Amino acid sequence: MERRAYDLIISDIRMPDGDGQEFYRNVLAREPALAKRFIFITGDTANPDGWNFLENTGVPVIEKPFGPATFEEAVARVIATAAGGSTPS
Repeated sequence: MERRAYDLIISDIRMPDGDGQEFYRNVLAREPALAKRFIFITGDTANPDGWNFLENTGVPVIEKPFGPATFEEAVARVIATAAGGSTPS
């Protein structure tokens, strides 16, 4: 299996061939350090199970629709946190 380094993983919670929860768990089973490199995107604001999962991960969540500034802030936060720096405000 080829190994790659990832700076950032962006995943929707709902996808046609699976879901973000399953994807997140599969990634962490292989590489737990990647937990700090996730951003979740969701338009499913009414699903309490999904929100419980998102809150428990502690990773940034971007709600649809969103603009470039929101996305850039989340990326900066993840990169800073993964690098061991402080989270930008």
